[in-house]
Amino acid sequence: MSRAVGLRAITIATALTLIVAGAHAAAPTDGAPQEQSLPGSITPNYPPVPQPPEIDGKPFQDYLNSSDYLERLITYLVGYETWIGICTDAEPVNRVRTWMATEPVPLPGAERIDGPQWIEIVEIEGCQRTYQRMVYATVSDGNPVFHARLPGDSKAEPLLQHRAVTELREQQSEWSWTQGCDRVDRARILAGEVDKSWPGTTDTSWREEWVVHTCKGVKRVPVIFTPGADGEIIYSWDTE
Repeated sequence: MSRAVGLRAITIATALTLIVAGAHAAAPTDGAPQEQSLPGSITPNYPPVPQPPEIDGKPFQDYLNSSDYLERLITYLVGYETWIGICTDAEPVNRVRTWMATEPVPLPGAERIDGPQWIEIVEIEGCQRTYQRMVYATVSDGNPVFHARLPGDSKAEPLLQHRAVTELREQQSEWSWTQGCDRVDRARILAGEVDKSWPGTTDTSWREEWVVHTCKGVKRVPVIFTPGADGEIIYSWDTE
C-alpha cells in the first residue's frame, strides 16, 4: 500500500512544482523590456522580486517532492485519521493542492515559525468514500510538522483547535465508557461548524457545533470560544 501511495504522491508533487514555480513567474511582460522604463534599485516603492523559499538549504520545490517529506506526510495523515476519524482503512491517495501561507500561524509542535509555512489539501479514501483533509505544514528543528484541521469552517486557529479537540475527545471518551462503551473505543471529533445564529458573536467570541462520535452514536456539542482574563481565547462546552 505505502509504495502505491508514494508513487501517486510523487506524481502529484511534480505537478505542484509547476504551480509553485508559476507563482514566482506570474508577473506579466509585454514584449522586450525597455531599459529606460525600469525603476532604479533605490526606488523605495518598487516591490522586491520574490525569492523561492528554501528549507535547510534545499529549494522548496525539491523539499516538497522529496520521498522523505511525502512519506512523513502520509504517515501523519494515516495516524491522524486513526486518532480522530472513524475510517480505519483511511489511505491518502492524492495531493490536490499546495500553497504558501501568507500569514503563518503557530502549530502544535512548532509554536515558533522560523521558516516557510504552507498548506496541503490531500485526498483520502476510506469508509467507501473519498474526502479531503486540509493540513498546515512547516519545518521545526529540521523535521516537518503537520496540523490537520477539522472539516468544516471552525475559526479556531491550530493551537487552540488542537487543545480543544484533545480535551473534548478525552472528556467524551470517559463519558462513553460510563455508558457502556468499550475502553478501547475512544470518541472521535468529526467536524466543527460556526453557529452563525449565536447572539453573542463578536470578533473574539463565537460558538461552534462540533460533531462527536462514540459507540453511542453521533451528537453535536456546542463549543464556545471567548477571551480569557489575559485576552487569550479560551473554550468551554456544555455536554449535558
